[in-house]
Amino acid sequence: MTDNARANARNRGKVWEREVAKDLGTKRTGPTGMDDADIIHDTLAVECKAYGRIAFRAADWQQAKDNAKGKVPILAIKPKGAKRDAIVIMSYDYFVALHTDREEQNGS
Repeated sequence: MTDNARANARNRGKVWEREVAKDLGTKRTGPTGMDDADIIHDTLAVECKAYGRIAFRAADWQQAKDNAKGKVPILAIKPKGAKRDAIVIMSYDYFVALHTDREEQNGS
């Protein structure tokens, strides 16, 4: 990978972090995020990855879990230039809890 390609990849990642932060009504951690999640949030530890195409990498999920620090690890992945195709990876237990909480709120 050339220096230019690395810079483009870093910039793509920063743009994705900003989009996710905006959608969650918060900010990205920015340059302080080395040992922290990419997004500032009270309960979620969101790690953002923007690749040329959607690719699940176990190391990315491990990084999200390592950076969670008592929060719920979330991995937000999107392919280059296509926000609508973005996916979120979360633990199954959290997924079930979201569904259960919603049913309880709706009185189901």
